[in-house]
Amino acid sequence: MSWGFWGVALVALYLLWTGTLAVMAPRLIYPFAQTPFRDPAFTMRDVAAGDGLTLAVAVAPGAPDRPVILFFMGNYGARAGFRGLLEPLVSAGFGVVAMPYRGGEGLAGPASEAALKADALRVHEALSGWPDIAGRPVHVLGYSLGSGLALHVAAERATASTVLIAPYDRLCAVAARRTLTPACLVPGVPRWDNAALAPRVGVPVLLIHGDDDRLIPPRHGRRLALALGAADVPLALLVQPGAGHNDIGVDPRVLGALAAWFDGGWRAARATDAATIGSVFHPANRAAPE
Repeated sequence: MSWGFWGVALVALYLLWTGTLAVMAPRLIYPFAQTPFRDPAFTMRDVAAGDGLTLAVAVAPGAPDRPVILFFMGNYGARAGFRGLLEPLVSAGFGVVAMPYRGGEGLAGPASEAALKADALRVHEALSGWPDIAGRPVHVLGYSLGSGLALHVAAERATASTVLIAPYDRLCAVAARRTLTPACLVPGVPRWDNAALAPRVGVPVLLIHGDDDRLIPPRHGRRLALALGAADVPLALLVQPGAGHNDIGVDPRVLGALAAWFDGGWRAARATDAATIGSVFHPANRAAPE
């Protein structure tokens, strides 16, 4: 057989792999667990989604003089997996509100970028109707996949600040590197383009990334930070040495940084230039160059 034949065969196999990615991407991005969330510190409040689905939102009101944190989790998709992050915030007296994801915890699906973002706005809107939450400052906190929901809410609604843990610039870019495909160009692959939201975010942002994150490497957090910096968004950065993707949310140093931020540290955030952003992320990227 000629080299031409093998060349055509390889191209055909690559196109097949790329097409398979379009079909499989939702399953890879939304592999939500079905573990129910039960925690005595939280009660469940129903929020109606636009398509008739009812979201059982977990609420710990906290002290009335403390701010409220609206939390969007990672793609484990079950709030039980994030108790190590949520419980210290509740213990500190903050109000904490955690949204479920359709398709997880036994909730009907399927999940999609558009549906989850619409659900996030509905939950944010519901806060003003709860007497023990209404009128208090609301911060949005997004972890991994949830960073896209936190930024979306910050771009569309009034919030006090935004915190992003292990975020990405574009989730499809993370997929592209892992699958060796042009995922951001493949129809059907969810984009989750956080960088595109940067010019619409008008509140301070705390961006936290572990320098040992192998799932969403720090380069993606740096690119998002550069997009936010270019939009003159007040920004604070924390690149945590030794922290990976799954343990950064329970790192005591990160939990301390979160408490300080929500206690008023967000007011000190300032516009940050590209050189400063690069210097913060440089140690994390020396072992993983572009």
